[in-house]
Amino acid sequence: MRLMTALLAVPLLAVACTSSHNNNRRIQVAGTRPGPCSSGQLGVFAVANGGGGAMVGEFALRNNGLARCTLQGRPVVSLLGTNRRPLDVQTEGVTPARRLRLLPQSVASVHFQWRNWCRLAFPPRVTMKLALPHGGGSISARMAVGRPRCDSPKDPSTLSVDPFQPSS
Repeated sequence: MRLMTALLAVPLLAVACTSSHNNNRRIQVAGTRPGPCSSGQLGVFAVANGGGGAMVGEFALRNNGLARCTLQGRPVVSLLGTNRRPLDVQTEGVTPARRLRLLPQSVASVHFQWRNWCRLAFPPRVTMKLALPHGGGSISARMAVGRPRCDSPKDPSTLSVDPFQPSS
């Protein structure tokens, strides 16, 4: 009876299942450090607008999972054209990476700025691919974007990507 009373006095820990990028199930015990966010638990939408000759926009990432997760490090964004071939664009990181905890249903964003497209050919559709750090998988979003203005034909086309930020 004493053992039964002791077992009943032990607090129960809540568990939640989240899907990782390889479709395995992970169990997160409440009160532990959240694991890295995976592409399987994040809903995404991307927005791009012209601004001062550049294409400026953001990926908004919502945690659709049941548990909090962490976005840590710098996202890698690439631009893909026809047949998912990478466009000739150099990626630049502007500010230091940060660690961001993302609660269920909360949103984080990744801002980007694409400048100086001087090639004559331009694909009718551009796919933006965001690779999550720490093996979190990748997320792609198709966009019908205009091309950035050509400001300097001798310089490369560049894509500046900010770190993960809390969405306002």
